[in-house]
Amino acid sequence: MHYQFGPDDLEMLQAFTDEAGEYLQQVEEALLQLEAAEGNSGSINDIFRHVHTIKGLASFFGFAEITRLSHEAEFLLDSIRSGRAQMDGMRIGLLLDSVDALGELLSQLRAACEAVSAGAGVEVRFQIDRDLDGLIGDLEAALPPKEGAFVAASQAEADGVDGAAVDAPAGAKSQAAGSTVPPAPAGEEDELLVVIKGKAGKAALENFLLEAEEHSEIVCDRLLITLDSEPADTSALAELFRRVHTLKGNLGLLLSFNAPEGSLWTPIKETMEVFQRMEEMLEKVRTLRLPLPVWAIDLCFACMDALRRLVQMVRSGEGHPDPANPPLMLQLDDARLRLEQIGAGDSAARAAEPAAPLAPGADVPQIAPPTSTDLPDMHPEKARSHSPQEGGGAKGDHRPGADPVNSNGAKRNGQENGNGHSVRVSEEKLNRLMNAIGELAVTKNAFSQIARKLMMDYNLPVISREVKEAGQWVERISAELEDAIMAMRMTEVRMVFQKFPRVIRDIALQTGKRIQLIMEGEETELDRTIIEQIGDPLMHLVRNAADHGIEPEEERRAAGKSPQGRVWLRAYSRGKDVFIEIEDDGRGMDPQKLKAKAVEKGFITAAQAEELSDAQAFQLIFLPGFSTARAVSEISGRGVGMDVVRNNISALRGTVAVHSRLGQGTKMTMQLPLTLVVSRGLLVESAGQLLILPLENVIETLKVPADRFVFRRGRRMLQHRGGVLGVLSLAGILGMPEQPAEGQTPVVVLSDGHVRVGVVVDRLIDEQDVLVKALPDYLASLPGMGGATIMGDGRVALVMNAVEVIHMATGGARQIG
Repeated sequence: MHYQFGPDDLEMLQAFTDEAGEYLQQVEEALLQLEAAEGNSGSINDIFRHVHTIKGLASFFGFAEITRLSHEAEFLLDSIRSGRAQMDGMRIGLLLDSVDALGELLSQLRAACEAVSAGAGVEVRFQIDRDLDGLIGDLEAALPPKEGAFVAASQAEADGVDGAAVDAPAGAKSQAAGSTVPPAPAGEEDELLVVIKGKAGKAALENFLLEAEEHSEIVCDRLLITLDSEPADTSALAELFRRVHTLKGNLGLLLSFNAPEGSLWTPIKETMEVFQRMEEMLEKVRTLRLPLPVWAIDLCFACMDALRRLVQMVRSGEGHPDPANPPLMLQLDDARLRLEQIGAGDSAARAAEPAAPLAPGADVPQIAPPTSTDLPDMHPEKARSHSPQEGGGAKGDHRPGADPVNSNGAKRNGQENGNGHSVRVSEEKLNRLMNAIGELAVTKNAFSQIARKLMMDYNLPVISREVKEAGQWVERISAELEDAIMAMRMTEVRMVFQKFPRVIRDIALQTGKRIQLIMEGEETELDRTIIEQIGDPLMHLVRNAADHGIEPEEERRAAGKSPQGRVWLRAYSRGKDVFIEIEDDGRGMDPQKLKAKAVEKGFITAAQAEELSDAQAFQLIFLPGFSTARAVSEISGRGVGMDVVRNNISALRGTVAVHSRLGQGTKMTMQLPLTLVVSRGLLVESAGQLLILPLENVIETLKVPADRFVFRRGRRMLQHRGGVLGVLSLAGILGMPEQPAEGQTPVVVLSDGHVRVGVVVDRLIDEQDVLVKALPDYLASLPGMGGATIMGDGRVALVMNAVEVIHMATGGARQIG
């Protein structure tokens, strides 16, 4: 039979071939163990579940051949595991033949996927040398007599459905394909409704959580946001329908692994019913060829929130009925009926009435969420508070919410990715490999030290040169390995960016503003460890920009601005750093108000405030407890928590810069290193201690005669490059005894991106690659400490947090500049 799929389905087809291939390999190994009398009943159950999963996945794509064959093998396995048939050599042979046949079909599908050119669809026509019908007949004959007739009847019914499903439109997962799964074998339901505590149950649970998170992010952060701005986008609607269909199937599979008396049974069953109704609503929109109404998008968000709550229950292992699900199901039923009414009348005009089904006072019960933050704002009267003509915006601008704009359009769908297969490796193994590479990067420093010692102490220049050359080879190999492993760890910032369209949309609905989110540079890559830790600081900055940065429409019109505010979220790399900017075209910050508030709260004196420049005044927002907000907002507060933002970014060896112009907007810039594992540092000695200063914070090194220093008010300064540079002893900053300066004084000029400070050290030693290790708890709290590393000669050197050192040198947060 011939099958056609669209370009959007390529990734799912590849995932299916990989997963099904792994299951077949495990089935074959287990059958061979059973034949050698090394298996047990648990092995038969594992085989049954693997074949059952393959059948379910194949039926989702509509592959009739794979579905029929795996279904017959499943029947036979069910008879064996229930004791109605014996596992003898003949039946093992039939099952192994089935595995081989399924493997051939998967190989043809895999080859078809690999042959696809960029942007093209997938076409596959299964051609198998084996007599597939004969093999299916042999499997039926191996069943107990009473079951053979039942299987034949059910298979005839399945064949009738399959024939209709084969020639479905390209890229479509037809519902007919979903009905190709014949009735379950006798006793299957009872045996599956048991809590599986073995390996298969754990794997099924992990797969559900992983796929639920992945589908939820794509649905909420891309598809629904796209449909919010382009309700008639049929490709987005089709992908949304497919993902909802998949989630519904995954919920059904998860339900089969839970006992009815378990605490998770009811919430899983209710959530599955929610997604069944959601799927029916979306199918109605597709059938009637309607644009997706705003109220339907709100319902979809509510359904995804229900899934998130279920995921939290599953992770905790403690479930309870979700009080939001019953009224949500009623709303979905009403939505489907409303869509039918719209389809019977003027579709275009009536679909534009966003709040009709859910208007306040209607007979449809409103969702009563457990907390105010669990579900999105379900008051769409805000959504029609602005007419399309106001502001002359683009299509869809009249609705408050996020209008996501992607700078790299087609790349958003990931269709440019190659067709190569991936290998799943646990993050723990990847981290161990990275640590080993880091140790190698540090160990290679020992070669240069040994070469120097052979030359200086033992006068062996030839051997010294050979050791040095060997060290260069090791350094080259180490660099290649480091680049390779870093490429594995690097993750696009899209992973953290994709949740912000939903955030902006929710803020716009809550505040009644019109906000457009523009995302740029989503393909920029960062170490996964950093990606996972910048989510909270970035969330705070984005909320600040939307809530306090963007003005209400009336205020924007009075200022001569467009009624729709804009927030930019962009990322780009420069050298070994990545920059993430959060910019808005809002009201900006008033430096005079910042100074007045700082004086009022006692952070600085009035005299100090007069001396602060505007750039220095902006740094006041990072003081703990500093805020200019007149009222506390549940969404955000510019200045509230900004000290936490800076501390979190500093912990990643990064910086946060503020640029603002009153009446024009504010831009926050985060500067982050590519990785936290291996970095390059300047090795210095101070007060007899080996210390390493991160090279990304080192501007230059100087040798300064003692008579060039100038002292003002007890502070040492240096005229340098047309300006005045403050100079302090690194030992003094860290509270260690200072050595008197004699002759040429080594000075390291440090910068956090805004402030430059000169620190005096006893000796400049060398630049080195360092593997930074976390300090124990009793040392991690010491200011200025960023970690430790082991040198090539076995000595331990402390890695400094240059940003904290600069803040300590300038008097901490109370002295800006």
